[in-house]
Amino acid sequence: MVASRVPPVAPTARKIEQRCARAAAQWLAGTRAELVIVDASDGRPAGDIGLFYDEPGTNQAMIG
Repeated sequence: MVASRVPPVAPTARKIEQRCARAAAQWLAGTRAELVIVDASDGRPAGDIGLFYDEPGTNQAMIG
């Protein structure tokens, strides 16, 4: 999972906590959707994906 990140460095526990704490507010504000991909066979996290609304003027977003 970390190998596909930019930069390819695992986030610290604090960074993960901050990201989770902000996720609901960003969803409600319509600026970001942070989602976890779960392995259906065992329920363990397999990755993540996000939709980032970065360009309101042009109505463009980024998936990452």
